[in-house]
Amino acid sequence: MTATYDCIATTSLSSAAATVVFTSITGTYTDLVLVANFGSASANNDCRITVNSTGGGSTDYSYTYLTGSGSAASSGRLANNAYVSSYFVIGCSTDPQTITLNFMNYSNTTTNKTFLSRVSSAGKEVSAVVGLYRSTSAITAIQLETAGNSSPAQFTVGSTFSLYGVKAE
Repeated sequence: MTATYDCIATTSLSSAAATVVFTSITGTYTDLVLVANFGSASANNDCRITVNSTGGGSTDYSYTYLTGSGSAASSGRLANNAYVSSYFVIGCSTDPQTITLNFMNYSNTTTNKTFLSRVSSAGKEVSAVVGLYRSTSAITAIQLETAGNSSPAQFTVGSTFSLYGVKAE
């Protein structure tokens, strides 16, 4: 079976932003893929993912991660969290970052939602994350945001974020 990718939306930042949101996502695809190429205005920030405007006081997310730099590796699991983090050691560094998020079966209303994230930073580390959003609601919005100990916690000018719908044929 061949998969077809349709570009649903693309955002290229003309000014720094702390948040990028894709809304009004229709349920006409089997899966979603979000590809982001970005840097952060400062190091040691975290890139957080939430869906359907949840987060804050929510405890609907759990995730497991693996990360490695070529000289060290780590792994861990967080449960009952308000978001899924895609960075653990490298943070949203000022170095260019690439993240690919796969949301499987995102529009099914009888199962919880799972997604996979692969992250790379040139010359730093790679990470893999499996996330769970404990809700049977279809995913209609995806938000990426920077947060952390460094200020300003923002994606840099020129960062690009593209959302694709996957159609099985």
